[in-house]
Amino acid sequence: MNAKNLLATSLLAFLAAACGGSKSTAPAGPTTTTLSCHQVADGYCLAGTGTPTAAEIASFNADCNAPPAGVLGTGCPIAGRIGTCTLTATATGTAVFSFYPPFLLADAVTGCTALSGTWKAG
Repeated sequence: MNAKNLLATSLLAFLAAACGGSKSTAPAGPTTTTLSCHQVADGYCLAGTGTPTAAEIASFNADCNAPPAGVLGTGCPIAGRIGTCTLTATATGTAVFSFYPPFLLADAVTGCTALSGTWKAG
């Protein structure tokens, strides 16, 4: 599995927790968190907002640090962005893919459509 698939998988687990997917492991009094991983060389950044467990945060961080290592943060940069694809897993969980050169605009739009996401240029 490549780095993009690992990140997407861990982000989806993160979002599932945001929506109460695993109540037995959810911390008491969950805190909303935004995590991001910017894969500069590949031209994309993945950000998710939700209430993940410590294990889900660790998994996301490990996937982001897998070669080629990304830049962990709490949001994706706006500068140079060609567009975003917003996915809403449930009422409270959101993932945003931001795309930058060298990612091709047509590929970003096609991928967003395939995921039933909402595309926004810029």
